Amino acid sequence: MTEQIHESSGTTSHDFLTEQIRALCAEVLTVDVERITPGTRLIGDLEADSLDFAELADRLATQYGIAGIEDTLRAAETVGDVVELVRGAPQLPDIPAQRDASAGT
Repeated sequence: MTEQIHESSGTTSHDFLTEQIRALCAEVLTVDVERITPGTRLIGDLEADSLDFAELADRLATQYGIAGIEDTLRAAETVGDVVELVRGAPQLPDIPAQRDASAGT
């Protein structure tokens, strides 16, 4: 099960997703993950540039099945914004399932 439950705080997969995005940002931007919080600014604090945004968008698209995220990602100011973007994005795995369901009718 990929969902983590933290009994002391009652939080669930939202924190798990935040941790995944923090780790991904640390890897792409070659910084220590401990420097990254949801409030960390991508440009101001982590000095992300256009190539970093492109790589991050590619990795998010691959890992989470999100299409066309690059333009929206450029508007994200913080790591928390990226987490919210991923949470709210339509994901590609749902599209084939919808096609299969409609093909049977």
